[in-house]
Amino acid sequence: MRHKGTASLIALFAAVVLSGTASAATNPVVDWTGPESAAWEPNFVAPHNSVAGNVLTIVGKITLPFNAPLTGLNPVDGSTEYTFVFDQLTSQGTQDLGPVRRTNYTGGVWAIYADGTPDRNFGVGPLPNATSPSTFSDGSVVLSGTFNNFYTVSNELNNGGNYNADILVTGGSALGFMQTDNSLCGYLIGVWNRTPGSFPAGYIRSADGKMDFFGCPVPVENSTWSRIKGLIAQ
Repeated sequence: MRHKGTASLIALFAAVVLSGTASAATNPVVDWTGPESAAWEPNFVAPHNSVAGNVLTIVGKITLPFNAPLTGLNPVDGSTEYTFVFDQLTSQGTQDLGPVRRTNYTGGVWAIYADGTPDRNFGVGPLPNATSPSTFSDGSVVLSGTFNNFYTVSNELNNGGNYNADILVTGGSALGFMQTDNSLCGYLIGVWNRTPGSFPAGYIRSADGKMDFFGCPVPVENSTWSRIKGLIAQ
C-alpha cells in the first residue's frame, strides 16, 4: 500500500505540473517572411558588430495566416494590415565566438497591430524616418508583450544567422484568446539575414521569423527529500 500511495502522489504531482504548461495553441501562431521584415540599429558596424548601448528596432508585416487561437484574424485578404514593431532592445555589445558573432540584448517590447488602412512603408534607414516605424504602429494593438533573453547570431562564413528570444504576452485586444488557450508565454525564432538586396536600403538585416506560444512554466517550490517522504507517509 505504501508503494501504491507513492505512485499515486507522484502521478498527482505530474498532473499538476502538466496542467500548468499545456496549451491549445497551434504553432506557429504568428509567422512572417523575410521580404516583409527588416531590422535597424544606430551606429551598427557592418557586417556584424553592434555597439553596446545601441537600441535595435525590427518592423514587419504579417502576410501568412495566423494559427489558433488567432484564426479569426485574416492577414491574407488585404482588408486589414497586420504589422509588428519590436523595440527598446538594448545591445550589450557583440562577442566574437570564432565563426559566429553573438549580440545579447536586454529589455525589449513587442506589439502586433491591425490597421484598416494598409500603408506600411519601410522607407530608407536610419529610423525613425517619415514612414517607419510609424506606418507599422498606426493601428490598434492586437497583442503586445515583453522580451527576455533576446540575442542575435551572425555567421561570418555566409550571410546567414538567427535571432531568438523568450516572449510574454501582456496586452492587446486578443489577450483573452491567449489566456483562454493558456498561451501567454512563447518563443521567438527567426533568420538574421544579411544577403544584399534582402532588406531595404539603410537597414541592417531582414528578419524572417515566427512566434510559438505555450503555457507559462509553473513555479516549483524547493523541498527536501525528507519533507517529501513525510508527505508520502501521511
